[in-house]
Amino acid sequence: LLIFKKKSALISEISTSLLGMFFLGYIPSFWVRLHGLSYLNSLQKINAIAPKAFGPISFGPCVTWWTWTSIVFADVGAYFIGKNFGKHKLATISSAAGSASPNKTVEGALAGFI
Repeated sequence: LLIFKKKSALISEISTSLLGMFFLGYIPSFWVRLHGLSYLNSLQKINAIAPKAFGPISFGPCVTWWTWTSIVFADVGAYFIGKNFGKHKLATISSAAGSASPNKTVEGALAGFI
């Protein structure tokens, strides 16, 4: 926390704190907005066969679930492709990527993008 430091804070420390508050506070508010989106015609068919204990399935939670699922699959795929097939370190292309995570490979990064 920047409040308890005795020396003056650098601009990079201040921007990191502000961006952290932004990502932790503002971005998740869109999940609440997504949850309120209305039904789609294709989801009405799913609601007809879905168990009534789950309640109606709407478009917003489906979008949120698919977003989180695609992020997990991209990360896991990038990890395993990079571990098994990675030969070129990402640090040779970008020093910032190498300092953040020295074991990342170019092949793993490409697998995560795909």
